[in-house]
Amino acid sequence: APDIAIPVVVITTPYVGVSPADVEALVSIPLERELSGLRDVKRMTSTSAEGVSVVSIEFEPDVEMSEALQGVRDKVSRAKPNLPDDAEEPEVREVSFSDVPIMIVTLSGADEETLQDLGEELQDDIERVTGVLDANLSGGLTREIRVQVDPFRLAHYGVSLGDVIVGIQGENVNIPGGEVRVGDGSFLVRVPGEFVEPHEVEGVPLRRVGERPVVVSDVARVIDGFQERATYSRMNSEPSVSLSVTKRTGANIIGVADVVREIVIAQSEGWPEGVTYRVLADESNMIRDMVNDLQNNILTALFLVVGVILTFLGARTSLFVAVAIPLSMLMSFTIIQMFGYTLNMVVLFSLILALGMLVDNAIVVVENIYRHMEEGKSAKQAAVDATAEVGWAVTASTATTVAAFFPLVFWTGIMGEFMGYLPKTLIIVLTASLIVALFILPVLTAKLMRTSRVVVVQSSDGVRSVGKWLSVYRSILEWSIDHRYRSAFMGLVALVGTFMAYGQLNHGTEFFSATEPDRATIAIRAPDGADIESTDAIMRRIEVILEGEENVEVFVSESGVAGGGDPMAGSQASPNQGRITIDFLPHANAA
Repeated sequence: APDIAIPVVVITTPYVGVSPADVEALVSIPLERELSGLRDVKRMTSTSAEGVSVVSIEFEPDVEMSEALQGVRDKVSRAKPNLPDDAEEPEVREVSFSDVPIMIVTLSGADEETLQDLGEELQDDIERVTGVLDANLSGGLTREIRVQVDPFRLAHYGVSLGDVIVGIQGENVNIPGGEVRVGDGSFLVRVPGEFVEPHEVEGVPLRRVGERPVVVSDVARVIDGFQERATYSRMNSEPSVSLSVTKRTGANIIGVADVVREIVIAQSEGWPEGVTYRVLADESNMIRDMVNDLQNNILTALFLVVGVILTFLGARTSLFVAVAIPLSMLMSFTIIQMFGYTLNMVVLFSLILALGMLVDNAIVVVENIYRHMEEGKSAKQAAVDATAEVGWAVTASTATTVAAFFPLVFWTGIMGEFMGYLPKTLIIVLTASLIVALFILPVLTAKLMRTSRVVVVQSSDGVRSVGKWLSVYRSILEWSIDHRYRSAFMGLVALVGTFMAYGQLNHGTEFFSATEPDRATIAIRAPDGADIESTDAIMRRIEVILEGEENVEVFVSESGVAGGGDPMAGSQASPNQGRITIDFLPHANAA
């Protein structure tokens, strides 16, 4: 998709363990009060949920986002003194299409602790890839050492909870010992003190009671367990871990996806037996399909154009027209590269749309040169005279098509920025085809074109040399001129009949035509306040339905993840949300 600036900034402030009403009063309202002084704001909304405040600011479409983002950061900094001390740092970020994952790598086939270790190792390697913005890991179990303090024992020994925290923090450190000189050398000395095994925490001294020191094991239990679940992930109802990969703005999706796949394949060779992976929602596959469609359309257009011109004008003439396609496309790609446009889906669509129009100028110029040579002129003189004769007409024809698309260049808003690539690309391609037709093809024809044999046909006004197909056209044209009222009436009937047929057969209007999808995403949002277990129970009910569908190849469910990869959702935990990514069977194998 085109990398366009979306004039929306989101401020996310986590305030864990606080009710929505208190979050609104203590966080959202102070932020809104300070942010209300921003300029060029179109709309500001806030959402206060349990444990988090999300303030969204939509600016006017023509605002400079770098300045707007800096202004929001300044206002948030001023509002910080009015926020609770125990609230976490507000996160200010700009919304971008790049926040949506370009692919999801899912691992399954082992226990969740093993999958978590493999996923974290894979996550580290993927995040180091150039062009990768983030790789969010969901599912799995993360090891955690918990110290469960007994308040009665604390009271018995006269120890506070702060003593336990300070005692553990003070022991779990590596202490630098400075530099020691030995002979002709010097060595750095350090005293390693970080905990390696859980039982080491039990022996940490807290204070002395009489002659006996009080240690952690006297007042608490040390449990080697796992963190509280924040997310669940399953592939085809089996436990899994999922990595959602997002790219940086402007990064090449195909390049990033290829490198990520290479990393996954390389690491999978060392995984335990039975561990498998699947790559879902890979946006690079769609892009490859679009590029292949473009290539197929170019080749198809080339063969069809050559075939039509070959039928009407002969073999040698058709080759000159065919040359206009690769030359015009080459020039267009060069100009597109100079303007810094990426080969996004709108540009690709525009190139496919322009393929049928870029040969029009070449056909007119080459055919006129061919006609002048048939009249007995030399190739060079025919190229000069014919191009001069139709040059302004061809330029005017191209200008009228360009003029039809030119107003779209000034399309405003997010949709205008998104679809603005279409008129710009079409204007570039049509202009390139005009340059090729007026300056390159005349040179080629002057050097290489030769006339072919023609058929002599007797006409009403004398003997004229025309081609076989042109003689038929001449007869039709003469009849229509001799019966001009009948011709005009037939044209009017055709026009009215076209409108009537469209009215009867019209099936409505749509922005993009409906196509058979390769994948789907189900977004789940439980009521605010629902915990991860309740959300996951809803997800499991949907999984049962998907298991009965014959057209589903694989599906991955993630609980605790904002549904659909919504860039407006912020980065806060979402225990009441979930996402199911579904890949359907290929169309050839679909039920």
